[in-house]
Amino acid sequence: DNAASSRFTVIEVYGCDAPGALYQLTQTLSDFGLDIHRARIATEVEQLIDIFYVTIGDNGKVLDEDLQEKIRKTLLQIIGVDENED
Repeated sequence: DNAASSRFTVIEVYGCDAPGALYQLTQTLSDFGLDIHRARIATEVEQLIDIFYVTIGDNGKVLDEDLQEKIRKTLLQIIGVDENED
């Protein structure tokens, strides 16, 4: 979400919590070249609620829509969401 902050792209992740999920999420963001400047991390009744404020390199917000989609799909895989399920 690029509208939620003037300086950062905001990535919100909601899903089932599992051991290592936070590590996998943050490692994935790093693998995509994102810098995490702030994070709000919570779990409630085995549900993770993680919000990351990120930038990419010197460019600031993540504006490349193809990259946004790749990040989204990868994060959904980590939390076990299958987009093809009906």
